[in-house]
Amino acid sequence: MKTYNMKNGFKLTRSYLDELEQQGLSELEIADRLGITRMGLFKIRRKMNWPQRMRSDKGKYRVDPEVQRERRNAYMREYAHAKNIKYKTIRVGSKVMSLHRWKAEQVLGRPLKKGEVVHHIDGNRFNNENSNLLICTQEYHIFLHKRMKMKELGLL
Repeated sequence: MKTYNMKNGFKLTRSYLDELEQQGLSELEIADRLGITRMGLFKIRRKMNWPQRMRSDKGKYRVDPEVQRERRNAYMREYAHAKNIKYKTIRVGSKVMSLHRWKAEQVLGRPLKKGEVVHHIDGNRFNNENSNLLICTQEYHIFLHKRMKMKELGLL
């Protein structure tokens, strides 16, 4: 029986992969269980000549959108840390700028003034929903981060 030796030392077999599919797990859930990305699972299947999941199978294995959002945020934090990426960016004409600053400017209807910064309320740099963004001065922003750190340490 063909096995695929994964980097973590786990030997992946076709029968184990079939077993996971029989449990009704989605591609994303199978990849999570194996500790790899969905693209990584796709590449393993292609390399070992194991059948790919058909497009018609996609609808059968829906993942809760909230779970999907959490996984994506966790992956982005990990990826950003590994690649030393600070924030999501957007290209506006010939200018590249942070997505959260661009969103704040769109809501305000004007460019941010000197000294204005955009704070992510939940602390997640990749959550750029309008409800999570706060425009404030640099001084107040520093105060917010100090207060968040104190709460984290249990001093408040």
